[in-house]
Amino acid sequence: MVRKLMILLIAFLLSLPAFSKDFKVNVFGGRNSVVVKQEGDGTIENDYLLKVGSRKYKFKLKGDQMFRVENLKEKSYKVVLKQGDKKSSFIPYKAVVQVYGNKYQKKISPQQPSETYLDREIDELTIIWKDTPESNEELGKYIGAEISYLNLRNQQKHLLLAGQRNTVVTTSQDVMVRLAYIPKQCIDTFYTSSFAVNAREISLEDKWKSFSLPENINVCIDDSMRQSSIIQLYAKILLDKPENDPMVVATEHKAENVNELVGNFDSFYKRVILRVVNVLYAPGDDIINIKQLTNMVGAMVKEKEGFDGATPAYLSHHQGKARMKLNAPYLENYYKRSNFNVLKNEQIGIFLHELTHAYQHYPNYKKTENADHYFVGLEGMADAVRFIAKGFGDKERIGAGLQGEKSEKKWLTPYRVSACFLMWLRNFDGDFVRKFHHTIKEIDHWSFDKAIHQILGEQYDAEQLWNLYLKDVKEEALEKGYLK
Repeated sequence: MVRKLMILLIAFLLSLPAFSKDFKVNVFGGRNSVVVKQEGDGTIENDYLLKVGSRKYKFKLKGDQMFRVENLKEKSYKVVLKQGDKKSSFIPYKAVVQVYGNKYQKKISPQQPSETYLDREIDELTIIWKDTPESNEELGKYIGAEISYLNLRNQQKHLLLAGQRNTVVTTSQDVMVRLAYIPKQCIDTFYTSSFAVNAREISLEDKWKSFSLPENINVCIDDSMRQSSIIQLYAKILLDKPENDPMVVATEHKAENVNELVGNFDSFYKRVILRVVNVLYAPGDDIINIKQLTNMVGAMVKEKEGFDGATPAYLSHHQGKARMKLNAPYLENYYKRSNFNVLKNEQIGIFLHELTHAYQHYPNYKKTENADHYFVGLEGMADAVRFIAKGFGDKERIGAGLQGEKSEKKWLTPYRVSACFLMWLRNFDGDFVRKFHHTIKEIDHWSFDKAIHQILGEQYDAEQLWNLYLKDVKEEALEKGYLK
């Protein structure tokens, strides 16, 4: 019995990857091939002797190189790998390696998703798999769905995404999909045949029909602004009326220095809230519940509120009650410099930003890597919601990218600069901003880099992605005539 256990132990050890202090090497099956893969110091070159069945091969590997024996039949092969240097302490690698080919390819087949929809509010096509293809002993590891699509610059792109929900950023309803698997102890990825997916368009209201909006919404103004013409313009925006509409909105005294606008303004606020939630969450997520929203309109008082006259707005919330203060003099000045329609877009954009603060997860300031990371997680996220929900235009988006190149803090520059970088990272995963938002809650000592590693993998880092982003922004700026 002891002798049998010893034989099994030796056989197991011989099948493990071989190591030295400078490198490790392993043997895999592949597509009609056997592959020797080395990982190690790039300055050292090793001689190898490989036996696959009855055939022998001599070769050298340096650093992270591979050697591939090709044109093999799909079956199991006895493999022995030795190092050419007889004095080496390298332990010979002996194993039975499976080579894969057409027989395996026929075992994997396309699987239609349970739902596919295009959300034109945020230019996202989402594929839902009711039963996500699973890894198993026969098929090996399921890697994900490779989606081929046209991005917002009309470029052909391919994204390999895992999980039950896959999202790409596009305006097209049509994409091509194929599923990816890696067989057991195989180094190559196998794909099913491609199949077309046609997405239905989904409305914001249909997508979020089960979401609980605030039960109570109040619009209040300070006594000092009661007779201001900007309040009437503000009310017209809330009611989606043109500037020349003769409507006059009444006010009702509620408390000291507080007057409530009389009218049904709920539809405006509820739609803005849906636009915010639509960027931060996916249907079925656990969403922060806001039961009451109070919108105050008046002048900022720095001694009392801590914000000066240049501040457009601020929001605070506690135990399901949110209070947003909108700076009426800011709106007046904005209107004087522009026009009613521009004011309307700015006001909606302000609401997208501020209401994000009601529904977003906040980084733990004490446990965040530093203040720069904290403000990206807070203000960068709020502006990212505004950009994705189309509260800013292309000019502002590209301008923020070009501005970011000049910033010492780079991707840690809060507000628009970090927001546009977050938005661009959806090119790697259409759900990136949503997942980034969730990492704020999931990662204890949260940082931008940790979030990237969790979402995209350890092979990516912020600096590398930032440089790719700047290159992409400049190309788009030239295309659209913002740079000459």
